[in-house]
Amino acid sequence: MQKNIEQSVRAAQQGEAKAFAALVHHFQDLAVGYAFGLLGDFHLTQDAAQDAFLEVHRTLTDLREPAAFPAWFRKIVFKHCDRRLRRKRLATVPAADDYIASGHPDPGQILERREMQRHVQKEIEHLPESERQVITLFYLAGHIQPQIADLLELPLTTIKKRLYSARQRLKKSMVDAVEEYFAAHRPSRAAVFKTGVLNMIDAVTRGDIPRIRQLLEDDPRLLRAPGGRWHRPPLHHAAEYGHQAVIELLLAHGAHITDADQMDHATALHWAKNTKLPRCWNPTRVPCTKQ
Repeated sequence: MQKNIEQSVRAAQQGEAKAFAALVHHFQDLAVGYAFGLLGDFHLTQDAAQDAFLEVHRTLTDLREPAAFPAWFRKIVFKHCDRRLRRKRLATVPAADDYIASGHPDPGQILERREMQRHVQKEIEHLPESERQVITLFYLAGHIQPQIADLLELPLTTIKKRLYSARQRLKKSMVDAVEEYFAAHRPSRAAVFKTGVLNMIDAVTRGDIPRIRQLLEDDPRLLRAPGGRWHRPPLHHAAEYGHQAVIELLLAHGAHITDADQMDHATALHWAKNTKLPRCWNPTRVPCTKQ
């Protein structure tokens, strides 16, 4: 497995999209598991993991030793988690993940699921940080202890001891509930970190017009960044970064100024408040000179 990771890193450093996709596929659950152990909130966790993958996409060529990728990646995830902690944003556990369930559960089922999630969350928060980190990674990343050891740069025996201790602290009846809780939030289950979306958001934040055109030509669905909890469409990112030319391009391809993100229900105008966009920019796209 380690050899495959090193090969993927080297290939991705040479610009091979499939190799980078392989890294995303392998580390997406680990990224979310590690971030959740620090943040304790899946909304903030998804944002931090997304930003971490975007940074990896931009800076992977800076990594000199491919074998060091797991530890290097962990530090990047930690950095983006730390930024969110420093902002002291209000962290709330998402209510019920109804997008995962099929059908339309009745109100009683929804309330029951929410109550169980709150109970599980409370039990996890009571664990020592080291044990909470390991058990979160274990259940979110799919029981892969050797990879967890590589990510945390700890001996496998330490991982096993912490996992055993965490399970002992949890009530026996809670172990199954904890596993089910994290399994439902596993990114690979919902295909959250799609490489196409990563490429689009990266291109938008960079203001790379030719690349955006090519990506939209290859897959027009990227206009609204579909899939899972990726709640901010490209137009929102363009507004936040103040890329007027990108905004106009996305609007010309069919993006709507009234499109709202999935978490805050905010439009692109909300994200443009603190950017360098010209004051006269508006949904009608009236040309103006940037002041």
